[in-house]
Amino acid sequence: MLGSGKRKSSKQWIQILGLGWMTMLGGAACAGDDSEPSTANDTHQGHFDTGSDSSMVADGVSDTAPIGDVPLEDTGDVVVDPATAACQNRCSVAEGCPDVDLSRCVQICLNAPVDACENQCLDMALDCDALALCLGAQPVVSPFEVAQYTVKIRGLAGHFIARTTRGQYSLKDRWTGRDSLFFLTMADGYAYPESLWASNFSFFLLEAPKNVQLFFMDVAGSSPDLDAMQEKIDKSLSKLDFAEQCHWRRQIHFVTQPPGQITGWLGEFMQAVGYFGFAVDRQQRTRILGMLQPPQSNGALQLSYLANEAVYFNFERDREQALAEVESTEVVMFDNKHVGTETIDVEFPSAQQMAAYDTMLIDFSAFCPEHLDQNCGEWDYLSYMFMCERPVEDNPWKTTTCQPKVEAAPEWLAESGICAGTPNFAAVPETLGSCADLGGECRTDRDCAEDVIAERMAVKSLNPYAWFEFETPGPAGWIDNAGVRVAENHGAFIDVLPDDGGVVGLNGQDVVTADAVFSEWTAKAFSIGVWFEPAMTTTSGVVWAIADRKHQPIVALQRDPDGGLLWVDGVTGTKTPVGVTVPDHAWALIVGVFDGTTFKLYVDGAKKGEWPLVWTPSPWDRLALGGKWNGTNGGDFLRGFLDDLVVFDRVITEAEIQTWVDASDAVGDVSGAVCMGYVAPVLAPGLCTTVEDCVGYTPAEGQQPACVGAVAQKDGVVGIAADTKPCQCELPEGGLTEAGKRQYTCVQTNAGVPGVCRGTEIPCQSDGECGQGESCVGALPPETGYADCNCPCDREIGRWITTYAREGRWVSDHSQFLPWFATGNTKRIRLNSGNAYDVTLKFLLQNRNKDSGAAKELVYLYGGGGYNATYNDKYQPVEVEIPADAKKVELFAYITGHGFGVEKANCAEFCNHTHHFTVNGRTFSHENSWANDQAGCKKQIKDGTVPNQYGTWPYGRGGWCPGMDVKPFVADVTHAVEPGKTTTITYKSLFEGEPYVPEPWESPFGGFPGNIVMNSWLVVYR
Repeated sequence: MLGSGKRKSSKQWIQILGLGWMTMLGGAACAGDDSEPSTANDTHQGHFDTGSDSSMVADGVSDTAPIGDVPLEDTGDVVVDPATAACQNRCSVAEGCPDVDLSRCVQICLNAPVDACENQCLDMALDCDALALCLGAQPVVSPFEVAQYTVKIRGLAGHFIARTTRGQYSLKDRWTGRDSLFFLTMADGYAYPESLWASNFSFFLLEAPKNVQLFFMDVAGSSPDLDAMQEKIDKSLSKLDFAEQCHWRRQIHFVTQPPGQITGWLGEFMQAVGYFGFAVDRQQRTRILGMLQPPQSNGALQLSYLANEAVYFNFERDREQALAEVESTEVVMFDNKHVGTETIDVEFPSAQQMAAYDTMLIDFSAFCPEHLDQNCGEWDYLSYMFMCERPVEDNPWKTTTCQPKVEAAPEWLAESGICAGTPNFAAVPETLGSCADLGGECRTDRDCAEDVIAERMAVKSLNPYAWFEFETPGPAGWIDNAGVRVAENHGAFIDVLPDDGGVVGLNGQDVVTADAVFSEWTAKAFSIGVWFEPAMTTTSGVVWAIADRKHQPIVALQRDPDGGLLWVDGVTGTKTPVGVTVPDHAWALIVGVFDGTTFKLYVDGAKKGEWPLVWTPSPWDRLALGGKWNGTNGGDFLRGFLDDLVVFDRVITEAEIQTWVDASDAVGDVSGAVCMGYVAPVLAPGLCTTVEDCVGYTPAEGQQPACVGAVAQKDGVVGIAADTKPCQCELPEGGLTEAGKRQYTCVQTNAGVPGVCRGTEIPCQSDGECGQGESCVGALPPETGYADCNCPCDREIGRWITTYAREGRWVSDHSQFLPWFATGNTKRIRLNSGNAYDVTLKFLLQNRNKDSGAAKELVYLYGGGGYNATYNDKYQPVEVEIPADAKKVELFAYITGHGFGVEKANCAEFCNHTHHFTVNGRTFSHENSWANDQAGCKKQIKDGTVPNQYGTWPYGRGGWCPGMDVKPFVADVTHAVEPGKTTTITYKSLFEGEPYVPEPWESPFGGFPGNIVMNSWLVVYR
């Protein structure tokens, strides 16, 4: 995660009244001064039963009835009655007003009651601005679209007529394309609308643009809730000047009929979907609302957060107008395709055609499936677009036998290989034995002598939810609560270092996780036990932790270098000494028990302490072993051994813990135990340990006898480099790499994955025999060959930050990268997104007749790195030859800061790090002032930040915002260079005017150290 410093509210989905729409739960903001907040915690726009029959029609409803807000038909100029003449006279002030339509002014005057605020406003308005505010009589900027409407999100909204306290409202008659429409519905007994309607309306008036219409409805039609809301809004409006009061009274509607009785699109939409809150944007498309609350709040929603959506709708409208003003040639990379990370070849115009363009925009839409927020990824991740080099030819070596890389290892277990081109199966499969009188799997008597069978039987009798047995070789297998090994190896650990004796060794570098443990977890109470033998003297690390999906611990047990145990509450960030020392090279049974409110710790059966804990299980939580308590990135990790990690979905008693300890103590004299029934596998044609095993078998055509993938058992293995062959890559700007600098590399594409005999879960190879009538399912034979030419794909041409569980669209100027597209034709491009979306991505090529013409050359300057006291040490001056015909020269850089929670300055995500480039001694600086502003990203909605995300999106960041394209630093340095001569460029970064020196928090609260992600270039125009 790119970081907020706090955990995002978890998504929980509930179905309301069986109508199929799901609502999100989480935290919210404080209520306003004039109402008490609800204690509700459901923060997503809700869904409800309208309680009405969509076939019902409101009495007397007509879309041409001249009542209230509905304009009269144009009477023409044949006969002017006295009322019309009077209104024409009163509207004379509108003559010459650019934003007021004179004929609409007359219609509003005719339709309004004599004492209505519109007519009073006409008498009082002294200028065009006041008149426009009073009447809302602006000219139409986009006509009402009468095509077939839909009841789907982002679909076209249609015409409707609704009764209001001001008369009948007709959408097509009020539509101008200037306003955004918001619909809010109350239903008794639902926490979401009660919380939203209880919030302070005055805050909405302070933040909302004027081009907003609000519709308040109740599923029952008129209700005390509707009356109370009208009274509250009247109170807020009374504090405004007369013109603004008149404007908002015209823009706010109180619907007096049940939603299901509303004629037209609105009634149908409410019947089909039934959201508590939704909108129609300025392009007449239906939109759902995001999280209407500030982060880090206490459950109450905020009407003021509707203003965020309205500001964003205005931004979208302005963007559409700007795009329509310039003709573009579209090059489509993805067209509504579900994409996370993907590399594809994209066809551009020819080099001759590309020469006509001086501007390149990237139009990137990342939509949630079905346009539902709950279908989007949760976190704010970096997303990039890269330009790749392309191989000159297709790989001719994909199936050629070769030597793959062999990693050096302190221990290497024997593995059989396969004769190239022959089948892979065993004449006699391996059959595991059992220890006499004790049970348990074995291969040798030694397994029985070392196994703690009695202890495992004792644990099994306690009926665990799951336990993990660490076996040699390979990763740990998952054992279900019946003691049966699951064939798919669910919850398998990663980066496990196997050790003889059935334990896992942790080397001070790895973090071991088990993702599947909590995937179906329902219990809030739990118990965890593990045998632990520390083997470290200078490091600290986690014995076990329950962590969220980003490895941020919720609760953990840590061992410090002096051997002392620490209880860690990851939610509050507190660490408490247990008062127990576990010395190096000594085994201890450590058991933790949580009853839903209190955590108790037992060491070797004795209770050592208890602490309060707030934890609600999530299917995304997982077990983590070995990492620092505050994350997985760098620093100290656990050294030692773990055995028999056991998880219970309940509280185990002290008596049960003692049974466990007693069984462990009783595992005594098993020296006479015998492994019975073990059958070793027998190699068959195709399986081999050396090339001699393959002599006499006929390999596939074109192959020589070879034993591929076999590894003899050794005490130590010296690494072997992979076979390689040279290849060439085409550079984006044209030309080829030199031979030998790119390679086809020999890889093992799969390791001979075993399958299972259908119905019996007996392991089998791809052609292995199963029982009568059964077949081997899921097996893959080993394969070797050369991977494709490793042409780099590392030229960044765009950077975005994903949203917290919302969709977005960004149109960004990437014209500085045109030199890499100048040759036209096929370009290989990679989109590398942190989340998967339904993506539409287009390159928009334009000619804007720029004085400088198109960019012609890119010279790479500097990258970023870890942000610390030595950050600037690696940067040396760069000298660039400026072409004699250069018209313009720019500095161009993507600079984003990341890292929070472990250093006092919260660098580099939440601190104002500055970046200073000098060009021939002249300094050009970039700063991140938004990083100190709690509303820094909220203030950038007008520039494209997606509003109302489900996380800490409003907080300003160091060069970026969640749900926004990264804005590059661009500086015109033409005046600092001299064409035809060498330019010297330097770079450094400062924090508060000095090189950044991190000061660590005494009690870190999660996150990771500072890091600057930067790419910078000098751009030359000729």
